[in-house]
Amino acid sequence: ETIKRDIPLSLICAGLLMVLGISGLGDKSGMMLGHLDGVILIGFFAGYIVYMVQIALKANREGKKVEIEGGSDEDIKLLSVPKSIVFIVGGAVAIAVGGDVTVDAAARIAGDLGMSQTLIGLTIVSIGTSLPELVTS
Repeated sequence: ETIKRDIPLSLICAGLLMVLGISGLGDKSGMMLGHLDGVILIGFFAGYIVYMVQIALKANREGKKVEIEGGSDEDIKLLSVPKSIVFIVGGAVAIAVGGDVTVDAAARIAGDLGMSQTLIGLTIVSIGTSLPELVTS
């Protein structure tokens, strides 16, 4: 069910991003996204979140259980909401600080090795922006 729902939505979002980039709706220079494009994309994201919450509430009302691989119901320990919020905020801060430290250190090392600023920008900045995504996935 997830594959039937998420893959088409991912393709639609990629197509929307391409159309918005080419059309230059929010930015008249073309091939760039402007503020209006961002508002449109955030609107679609908010709609998707509402849709996912509705699906979860419907599954909860129908009494469907979510299967978790590699464990049973006894293995799952629920955390309180305040503790969960602390973990989420703490994790987000740790990821942001860790990415910043990694990029700063890598840029300093690359500069000491004599790499050009362009090469540093193309490689290390891309690593710094991809690293948080890799850590959270």
